[in-house]
Amino acid sequence: DIIYEHCFQLLPEAWKLGLRPVAGQLTGFTGHSMWPLGTIHLPFTLTSQDKTKQRTTLVDVVVIRHPFEHNVILG
Repeated sequence: DIIYEHCFQLLPEAWKLGLRPVAGQLTGFTGHSMWPLGTIHLPFTLTSQDKTKQRTTLVDVVVIRHPFEHNVILG
């Protein structure tokens, strides 16, 4: 699970303080490697289409600096 730096910067300051260093590089689909800025626990809330059910869980995501149109990649 990945979050891009431009989206990470929009998070509340208290959440950004949870950024932890990483021990290794991340390799993309093209074989290009980069050093992530770190990892962070973020709460993700999933809601059913009819909005009758909801579940929130903490997910570890990797923060990377890379220009991209997406904010987050999950899965």
